[in-house]
Amino acid sequence: MPNFSAEIGIIHQPTCTYTPQQNGVVEIKHKHILQLARALMFQSFLPSKFWADSVLMATYKLNQLPTPVLVWKSPYEVLYGRVASYDHMKTFGCLCFVSNTHPHKSKFDKRAMKCIFLGYVLGQKGLKVYDLESHSVFTSRDVVFHENIFPYATLTSSPYTCPLPFTFEHDESDSQTDVILEHTLNSPDIPSSPVNDTSLVPLASLNPHRRSQRAIRKQAHFDDFVCSTSASSDPSHFSLILTPAHACFLASLSVLQEPTCYAQAKGHMKWEIAMKEELNALEKNDTWSFSKLPEGKKPIGKVCKLNRSLYGLKQASRQWNAEFTSQLEAYGFTQSKHDYCLFTISSGSSFLALLVYVDDVLLVGPSDALIAAAKAQLDRLFTIKDLGCTKYFLGVEIARSSHGMLLTQQKYITDLVRDTGLEHARNTTTPLPAGIRLQSDGGATLSNPELYPLLVGRLLYLNFPRSDISYATQQLSQFLQHPCQQHLDARFHLVKYLKVCPSRGYFSPSLVPLICLLTMTPIGPLVPNLDVP
Repeated sequence: MPNFSAEIGIIHQPTCTYTPQQNGVVEIKHKHILQLARALMFQSFLPSKFWADSVLMATYKLNQLPTPVLVWKSPYEVLYGRVASYDHMKTFGCLCFVSNTHPHKSKFDKRAMKCIFLGYVLGQKGLKVYDLESHSVFTSRDVVFHENIFPYATLTSSPYTCPLPFTFEHDESDSQTDVILEHTLNSPDIPSSPVNDTSLVPLASLNPHRRSQRAIRKQAHFDDFVCSTSASSDPSHFSLILTPAHACFLASLSVLQEPTCYAQAKGHMKWEIAMKEELNALEKNDTWSFSKLPEGKKPIGKVCKLNRSLYGLKQASRQWNAEFTSQLEAYGFTQSKHDYCLFTISSGSSFLALLVYVDDVLLVGPSDALIAAAKAQLDRLFTIKDLGCTKYFLGVEIARSSHGMLLTQQKYITDLVRDTGLEHARNTTTPLPAGIRLQSDGGATLSNPELYPLLVGRLLYLNFPRSDISYATQQLSQFLQHPCQQHLDARFHLVKYLKVCPSRGYFSPSLVPLICLLTMTPIGPLVPNLDVP
């Protein structure tokens, strides 16, 4: 090299050992390539023996991506004068099946080989793949990809823990049970086509990689959007950890199963006691009085003449609602025109909301005095039972602290999974199957189409605490009139997704203002949805 440099007039000065400062431009570019290569390997769980392929793939991607150094043009566009196409891009390290083109294969040999995708071949119209059975690398053009499945994910584990951005801490002034939440990272999900050959990964590759502790900041071009800078991860990687008291409360809810008939209820002492208490309450409220039989009726002795509405009769619910509404309006409540179960009252700057479902009432407001006055008035009119601060209401579990409130529906989801018979079914990582397009003629007609609306209705009740399934439920609810097998399969897919992490819910911070987001999907070419505040 010194002789060659001297011939063309270049002074050859090698850099000092372990002094990257003397060659900063090259070192920074090497760092950029290695960062992307590491990201590709972490995503696909590939062992270190594939480092060369990940570096080649990282370099290939960098040559296709725009860069501010070239005025937001890609190196490919500058070199060839045309914009690079991304249609051929596939996920590095994903599962793929390659057609078996061996000329001497028998009729009973495999027609496809299970492989992983390693990249593209320069100067050849083919793809570089790694055979998981023969452990060989070859090139092929007949490849079918499964880009959401990574075979090596089953052969590695991750010991890292990732805390939630919020933590419920103990507050001396808060009389409620505080809840401490954190997320513990579990092992990755098992893909639908697991690889059982443990010889694929050397022991050295199972050592955990060091995670960067650098803080993640939102990029400048995202200033106009409301977004989260925390890395999104699969819900199955997290499990909810609560304080022992609240964990026991949720466990008791999950174990408890309500009887569906009298024969089941009479076998439990607690249900017998509850029935006796209900009968005593009816007698105490003078629900009936003994009287003679009306004329023309067959005598069977004394009968009960109803003085009040009795729960379970045809007109009982309407009569109870009319009586309850009139009493609330006389007290000063105003019934909502959008939700007849919601009543509100204002007193100066204070506000109180009352939500009623049959005989269950929920009071919400910032003033303790206003809530106490409303409870006292209801007790004088109907003799209510005060259950204290809400922990469970209509299938919603509520955990509160000075930092905010967490709403979950773990028991509701557990019952839903059990009722559909999917307790032991394989989990899914997405609410809907990848690439699915639900259509009105999606397969055979269901034998019991009247059950489909009931199933979708139970899923719609989960939309508030589980906003991650709102799009899926919206799609499923479009086919209530004529459901097909495709719609039912998609519904079961969604239930298996909920089974992965039933404790996930909605957290409302106490010091963060509520922001309303509007999701717009334009008509025409497919573009990403925009969340506009």
